[in-house]
Amino acid sequence: MGILSRGLYQQGPDRWEYRLTGIGRDLYPLIVELNRWGDRWLAGDHGPPLITYHRPCGHRLEARIACDQCGELVDAFNVTPPMQVGSSRVRLSAGRAGPTPAPTAATPTSDRR
Repeated sequence: MGILSRGLYQQGPDRWEYRLTGIGRDLYPLIVELNRWGDRWLAGDHGPPLITYHRPCGHRLEARIACDQCGELVDAFNVTPPMQVGSSRVRLSAGRAGPTPAPTAATPTSDRR
């Protein structure tokens, strides 16, 4: 799918190097978030199998997703993904079964339940 490129760096025996492509670098934040989730929910008694560090500051990376406009952390309850379903717009809300009508100018977009 073009996420990695493969290059031969040694012959006899052949050894290959795999590097992220532009597509792979764009996917990397998702990989980091999946690692964070796995470390929280799937790590065994010995702890996380892979700990990453932020190279510029040297601290352990505890990645979080934040709004690029205001900096607030993003979670399932403070986002609104408008979608086109047939000819009507709907909004999916976390914690509820099924779609709800898309917000209008008079409808608040954040409703924690």
